[in-house]
Amino acid sequence: MIIKTTEEFLENFKKQDMNNIALKAEVQLLLGTIIGKSFIGEEFGKYTLNGKPVVPFIADLVKRVGCLLTDKAYHLLGVRFVKLGVLKRWRDINRDTKEFKTFFRKIVEEKFTSLQNADQEQLQKKPNKCMIELFHLQRVAKPQDALSDEEIIDQFISF
Repeated sequence: MIIKTTEEFLENFKKQDMNNIALKAEVQLLLGTIIGKSFIGEEFGKYTLNGKPVVPFIADLVKRVGCLLTDKAYHLLGVRFVKLGVLKRWRDINRDTKEFKTFFRKIVEEKFTSLQNADQEQLQKKPNKCMIELFHLQRVAKPQDALSDEEIIDQFISF
């Protein structure tokens, strides 16, 4: 799936005017497509969050969270103060993380509902399953070992 998606991306990429290409946006779209297909079985590029395309939203959020590693105030005060939202930039990260989790929770719930109504035998036979399909099959086969929706969302965020 990753190779096929990348090859499709490169074919479309070749058709564009290289003088007017937004490489950062294109790479974000490729990564969003790969991550979306791997995790939920479809592209993230089709989704919006607060009226904005979700892929740049996620990329920006990841960048801001990554900046915490070099944030002097973070090192001085620690993660508890980030969670409290002492600084505006931390409140913004907390708000956007919460919004993304709510957004993604809805997708996970819709996917599980759809999978519960799907032909389970056909799903078992499907050769290339996305992560959400594997989580669903685990819930069917061994519910006691299955991850909760919240754990799945956390797994995705760390993915």
